[in-house]
Amino acid sequence: MEVADRIFTFWNTFVRDQIYSIVHGFAPALDERLEDIRTPLPRPLVEYEQKDIRLQDIDYLYKVFQGTPTLPNRADSPFTSFIKALALLRSARVVVANQQDDLSSIMAAAQSFSQSLLGTAENLLEGTNLMDRFLFSSMICSQAALLHLSCATGPSSAPEQVGVASGIADRVRSPYNEQLVRSSQLIKQCLKFALSVLQQHRQQLVGSRTGTRTSLTGVEERISTLTRVINSDW
Repeated sequence: MEVADRIFTFWNTFVRDQIYSIVHGFAPALDERLEDIRTPLPRPLVEYEQKDIRLQDIDYLYKVFQGTPTLPNRADSPFTSFIKALALLRSARVVVANQQDDLSSIMAAAQSFSQSLLGTAENLLEGTNLMDRFLFSSMICSQAALLHLSCATGPSSAPEQVGVASGIADRVRSPYNEQLVRSSQLIKQCLKFALSVLQQHRQQLVGSRTGTRTSLTGVEERISTLTRVINSDW
């Protein structure tokens, strides 16, 4: 358990540092390249307690930046999924801020990870489950990473931008998911970015008069949802 304590201590510190950096706009204290971190990602606590750690299940953060990451034989814990999503979001924001030309590798990594999360929405149960928070945050952060990267590619990817932003809005429509958002400034930060994309799209629909009443109504409903959730408190 001593090894487990060290692993969880490192990653808890990492998560807090990254969240604070994204929410408040400061440089992270752990400013090394994420791909260079060699501390193993945490496995579910029960595996440490039962001394059931298998070599083939040990995973590292750098693998998430590969376009086709190798998944462990047994599923990640929701906390580990959140670590990966958070790392992808930070990396997406960094490459966009630095105006790097080649976004293809991080885009492929974010798409691959988002695909691996398909179906996890079915695991979100009613209640205030900490694991639900990690799963939900993983989905939102990975989609926000894709949205940042898509917006950086310019107007040509406008339909994709709107699709990702709409997906984020649809994800928070249920009362339970709204509850998960309220306690997270990180998720609200992601929702604000999705909201700005949809607001810009609404302006374009109104200005060009090319949008049908149905499409405009759908955008306005999502804008209303995001606005309500972002401004909600406990």
